[in-house]
Amino acid sequence: MTADTTAIRSKLDTALTEAIRLLEAKDYVGFIKEFAPPDALPPGMPPGMLDQIAPMIIQQPDFVKQMGEMLDTLKSIGSQKAVPTMGDDGNTATYTTTAADGSKQTMVFKKANGVWYPDMP
Repeated sequence: MTADTTAIRSKLDTALTEAIRLLEAKDYVGFIKEFAPPDALPPGMPPGMLDQIAPMIIQQPDFVKQMGEMLDTLKSIGSQKAVPTMGDDGNTATYTTTAADGSKQTMVFKKANGVWYPDMP
């Protein structure tokens, strides 16, 4: 993660914008590299290993579908001007929106190491 992306992701609204940008561009490898939560990665993973495994992750059968669903939810957060419910510690933000079919969608973001991560599917 670069200093620029750390600055972008230190604020929830700019983290949302960056996630949408990467997913709209179908830059799934870039999305994984920027938004994979630290606890989702094996402890002590060597630098550069994520670069090697990300292309394999995006080939999983449901991955692209899940990323499309995540993109739809992220966009609805913006279009509905959803306001998150913040956790007591300020490190969890939960957005609830209404999908096109009327169902409720929930997206959780967690803050770790000063940056926001979406709760991955």
